[in-house]
Amino acid sequence: MKKKKHIGLIIFLTILLILLIFLAIVGIRLYKVWKDAGYLEETVDLQHFSYEVELELDKKKLSSSLTGTLDAIAEITGLEEKDVYHLKIKGSVYGEVIHAEIYPYSSKAPITDIYLGKNGNVINGATIYNAMRKEFVEGDDRLEELLPEWEGAEYMTADQLGLMLEANLKDISRFSFKTEKLKLSKTQYLIALAVMKKEKSSYTLKLIDNLKAGVKVKEGEVTVQASTDRLNKVIEDLNDKMSIFDISIKADNLNVIKEVSLEVTFKDGKKLKMPKETISQRDLEAVVGVRSLIREYTGR
Repeated sequence: MKKKKHIGLIIFLTILLILLIFLAIVGIRLYKVWKDAGYLEETVDLQHFSYEVELELDKKKLSSSLTGTLDAIAEITGLEEKDVYHLKIKGSVYGEVIHAEIYPYSSKAPITDIYLGKNGNVINGATIYNAMRKEFVEGDDRLEELLPEWEGAEYMTADQLGLMLEANLKDISRFSFKTEKLKLSKTQYLIALAVMKKEKSSYTLKLIDNLKAGVKVKEGEVTVQASTDRLNKVIEDLNDKMSIFDISIKADNLNVIKEVSLEVTFKDGKKLKMPKETISQRDLEAVVGVRSLIREYTGR
């Protein structure tokens, strides 16, 4: 009888030990996730971050003004069409100012960079002009005289760039982007991380079809990565699943994107300032005049 009691006690203690080990493992994992949720709460700020985006645009779904602009840039700079409809964009957000460097797909140098702000948008026309100059001037001394090197202010308004490219840039001149002051709690981040697959300091999201997404967490820095070839469908599914947080993502006009991959890094960054000086109207008219002469000379 005593032997049976000893056996029963051993079984009970063994089960209890296994249960305690299981609870300890779960507790350790939850503690690490809770700690990472704290880093997210401290670090993620939708008004201060840097980003890298690679996207392929659907030319058939773009507005005529945007296709006209991209086609004009391709024509005067010698870029292939596929290079201006498949772009890499790098930049940062600081408060109400957004900076974006735009790279044609096959290029290591940006074709231009843009500043977007509540008081207006400006575009680096100098880099576009220099690319145009290089395309037309190379090996032609007469054109080199017609196309002087760019001097003075580098930035211009969308309307001014439209005159230079002979394109309608109303979509860019009217474009505005408002950064959200959304701030999730530590508990909300914990719930979000808990449904992800954890591996060391990385989390992978498996709940959304057609979306590859993950989060890398470390003290002082959070990186979010995502890619999809069905963006609108993914946003619909995300909105459905994130409704418990009272969060929704606006997908207006995103149907023009065929494929996209995104990496956003949240950490302390440098303050952005809108360029104050833009090209004078006189200099712009000179550039437009030169553009007309080049068309007569080259037929382009």
